[in-house]
Amino acid sequence: RVQSLDWVADARVRRLWPSTIEIEIERRQAYARWQEDGQVSVIDYNGERLLAERAIDHPDLPLVVGQGAGPAAEPLLIALENLPQLRERLRALVRVGDRRWNVELESGTTIALPEEGAPHALEQLEGLQAQHALLDRPLTQIDMRAPGRVAVRVHPALAGGMRPLLGGA
Repeated sequence: RVQSLDWVADARVRRLWPSTIEIEIERRQAYARWQEDGQVSVIDYNGERLLAERAIDHPDLPLVVGQGAGPAAEPLLIALENLPQLRERLRALVRVGDRRWNVELESGTTIALPEEGAPHALEQLEGLQAQHALLDRPLTQIDMRAPGRVAVRVHPALAGGMRPLLGGA
């Protein structure tokens, strides 16, 4: 019955003679927050909801958003553990079409990750940040979906805005 509790990962019961029973419980760890259909819940590393935990009590956990995002987020969340530049700027990981991910940063920049190799793309992005301070620039979008290419869209207001044609009507 103890193992049926949602916050219990594993439980072991031992009988110590003559009259003692020892119960050892391994607790499931909160790993991320998952927003689906307007509800935010806490999940473990397998993407299973921890019903006894309140999301509001875990603002420091990364947020994953979308249908099926919780169970699919593990590879990206593991990759983010070793990517401090990206993790400190992270607002949310958003599941797109149940096949790929967008990364939303606190700055408002959206990063489109490829369907295959998204954790590797995050590592590349961390490298671009270290070499070129890419995440500190006024960008609205970084597209990493094409293999071997990174496309960026500069924020119009910060790039001087729209410029009328010179000498044109």
